Amino acid sequence: MNNFTGAVRPLHYEGNNLEEIECKFPNKTFTSEDIAAFIEKYVNISGYLVFNKHNTPVRLEIDDITVKPE
Repeated sequence: MNNFTGAVRPLHYEGNNLEEIECKFPNKTFTSEDIAAFIEKYVNISGYLVFNKHNTPVRLEIDDITVKPE
């Protein structure tokens, strides 16, 4: 984590799998303590992917995140 930016490893979405993708947490919604609670946990994420001009996902903008029950 650095300035509300981190990495999701792996990301599974719509039948696709990414080994890793950068993610951004909006600092108006999440505190650094909130984000620390998600580190090294399995989570459900809602948000949207940002794609480059080659239609490759480059970043995940997070709207909401919850820890999956173990």
